[in-house]
Amino acid sequence: MKLFISTVLLVLCMSQAFAQPTLTKHLKFDIGDSVTIYGCDTNGIYAAITTGANVTWNINLTYNDSGTYTYIDKSGSTVSGLFPGTNIVEKWPSGTHWFCQKTATEFRYIGRASGTNPTAILAPYRKVAVWPFTYNDSYTDTVPVSYPQTGNSGTTYYTHVADAYGTLTVNGKTYTNVLRTKSNNDAFNTLNSPIESIEYIRFWDATHKAPILSIRRYELKLGSNPPPPSYEVYLLKEEKTTGVYEAKERLVNINAHTLNGRLYLNGELNAGKEYQLHLYNYAGQRIKSQTFTATSGQITTAIPDMSSGVYFIQLQERGEAPGYIKFFHH
Repeated sequence: MKLFISTVLLVLCMSQAFAQPTLTKHLKFDIGDSVTIYGCDTNGIYAAITTGANVTWNINLTYNDSGTYTYIDKSGSTVSGLFPGTNIVEKWPSGTHWFCQKTATEFRYIGRASGTNPTAILAPYRKVAVWPFTYNDSYTDTVPVSYPQTGNSGTTYYTHVADAYGTLTVNGKTYTNVLRTKSNNDAFNTLNSPIESIEYIRFWDATHKAPILSIRRYELKLGSNPPPPSYEVYLLKEEKTTGVYEAKERLVNINAHTLNGRLYLNGELNAGKEYQLHLYNYAGQRIKSQTFTATSGQITTAIPDMSSGVYFIQLQERGEAPGYIKFFHH
């Protein structure tokens, strides 16, 4: 059963009001895009619970770590033979692969795998995003689900609603015309006993393909004494998508080439200045990171064995904005 409900509200307010944002590309990644995020602690996320029109959220978070969510084509995955109908794969830092189907108006999850082992199969495919999507829009989806590793199967019930919009400030950085969405995924076995419950609260704007802020609550409900719910909080790093997607649009005037197992950079480099270098393949996977001091406008470093193809370099002088270099390795 699939239901899509679209409701349009006209909000009249004597004070200043914010425009209702409409999402037209959230989660609409392309092959080769990557998103870098910070893992954060859970302190302060209580400020994200407010819903309604013209909300002001002010949230302060502490960074714990960072990781990269990479979106690659199916053939680039280590489990490429699974899940027919997939045309894009969402690869998480933990090693989990979400196999997805993207169309002009929808984004669906087909199943997930850890390494080469499928851990969940959804049939038919679960809808997780539709476009366009704006305040008070909602939809539900009900699909069969199976868990090959545990032998459980049953039904997953999915609801998604845009329940708020307004201005979001995170650690002093302010975003306007932000839409908050809430997604709930509840799975039950064939005896109608709960298997797991997952809730996502996400904050989006019209600029970024990834959510600015994402809060995930996971609760395993199997067994007589299941563990308490766990929470994960992720903040978009540097407030923008990065990696290969960014690299396609922000190339700098520096020549890069490889020879005999080394990478050479020549061009607009400031001798004596410190640079941070990150080397990526076309799928957005980081291959090497290193800090250098430029000598006579040149940087050189050893590189691992790499197959022929297109590569990208993120190069950042200390205190300056990063630049990107695209080159072909033979």
